[in-house]
Parts: sequence; structure tokens; C-alpha cells
Amino acid sequence: MRNLRESRRILSGGKPAEERVSEVNGPDPETGILVVEDEDMLRAAVSKLLRRRGFSVMEANDGTSAVDLLRAHGNRIAVVLLDVTLPGRPSHEVLEAAYRVREDIKVIVTSAYGPNIVAGQFPGVQVDHFIRKPYRVAELVDMVRGVMADSVT
Repeated sequence: MRNLRESRRILSGGKPAEERVSEVNGPDPETGILVVEDEDMLRAAVSKLLRRRGFSVMEANDGTSAVDLLRAHGNRIAVVLLDVTLPGRPSHEVLEAAYRVREDIKVIVTSAYGPNIVAGQFPGVQVDHFIRKPYRVAELVDMVRGVMADSVT
């Protein structure tokens, strides 16, 4: 299986978040994922690979778009894959908005920084799930499935 860096090389940049909403495969809240990543190629690669594994995916390229999508489609989003460093609204505000919109939502924070540094970016908010970049696609898919399984039990 190719790792994420290899997949990034074969994909082109993405559309704005508003255009990506129509690409959601269905309103199933059990498989809805919001990928919040400002790096276009990485966001497109991760989203494409998650879709190939059967997940419904929405994409946001900044914190402001992510909050807008959460407000408009929060009932269809079970998991947020959230980059720590974002333009627009900061990631801690996206995390707080996600929990306000849907208290049972699961958030996986991702960063090239270690978990101790990342935890400092979210004052007063518990970060339950973290995956460090660069990660393998299989590792991400396993984490997403595990997080979703935890929410069902």
C-alpha cells in the first residue's frame, strides 16, 4: 500500500470547500468525515483515499469553512480530521464548534508536531485522538474505524 506522501504526488489540488459538499456520498452520520486541511494536495489525497474505503467525506481548506460546514451539515459528520495549523479560524475554535454542533462528534487532531506540543494548542479542550504526520493511510483508516466503533458502543 502506498503511503500518503506517494499518494500526494499523483493527485492535483482541490476545489473550494463549498463545491466539495456535493461530493458527499450520502447522509449517513455513521461514516461522515470532515477533513480540515489547508494543504490542498494532502486534503485531496486523504479525502480520495477515505472515499475509496467507503467513507462519506466533506472537505474544508480553512477553519472558517470547517465551522460553516459543521453548522450546515453537523448531523452528517461523525468524525473530524483536524489539522492543528489552519488559516481563518484557529483549530481550537473548530474543535469547540464541532462539540457545540454535535456533542458526540469524534475529532482526530493531526500535526507534524508531537502530541505534547499539540495539546498546548487546545487550551481548556480535551484532545482524545491524535495522529502524527506523516501517517500511513492504513493507520488513518484504522484510527477512523476505531473512533467510529467507539461511538457506536
